[in-house]
Amino acid sequence: MGKLTAFLDKYFVPYAAKVGNQRHLQSIIVSPYNIPVFIKGLDKTINVTGINLNYVGAKGMFVSIIMAIITVEVMGFFVRKGIVIKMPEVYHLPLQSLFQH
Repeated sequence: MGKLTAFLDKYFVPYAAKVGNQRHLQSIIVSPYNIPVFIKGLDKTINVTGINLNYVGAKGMFVSIIMAIITVEVMGFFVRKGIVIKMPEVYHLPLQSLFQH
């Protein structure tokens, strides 16, 4: 979905790297963390905490497309309206630049 985000980004927002990074973070946020796993030796299902990699492929394609469109639209709205997050001066400049356009 990085290619879709970059394609949409050319039309809406001139900050492809930031939008791409935000897109990947959002995909981690929306992925399920509790994964039910059946263990044959115990004959029961337990919940394992982690990122479910089943949704990285075709199962998560629809959600990825929707998240890419939402990310680009929100970032474009923030850029058009001039909305930025001001970081205190104690943070380094590279970290401050992540929140400003």
